[in-house]
Amino acid sequence: MPRTMPISQELRQRIGDDIFVGFGRNEIARRYKVSPGLVSKVARERGLSFKNTWKVGTAVRAPQIDQWVARVERQDELMEQYFHLPNPMRPNGEPSRAEKRLSYALYNVNRHHNGTYR
Repeated sequence: MPRTMPISQELRQRIGDDIFVGFGRNEIARRYKVSPGLVSKVARERGLSFKNTWKVGTAVRAPQIDQWVARVERQDELMEQYFHLPNPMRPNGEPSRAEKRLSYALYNVNRHHNGTYR
């Protein structure tokens, strides 16, 4: 990765002032033609944080919670079907085709989530 030229103290000061005023990271980066990472670095150095970061966290969490609810509802639906199977086992003791399908569908609902909300 090529090294970039260090920025002047004056530019660092202006970036810091804009962060303090409340401008967003990407907006500041575009304004001064620097990377968003550099803007974040200046913020860390000066002990500043960006306003409205909680909104981003909330915006990301809302769809995750919706997906978690959908997984739980699907799991409940599959469990209900599983418990109402007429013959989950064949006479020879092997699982029936319907039991195999439902058990795999249950496994598939949570295979990457360990049954917990993240």
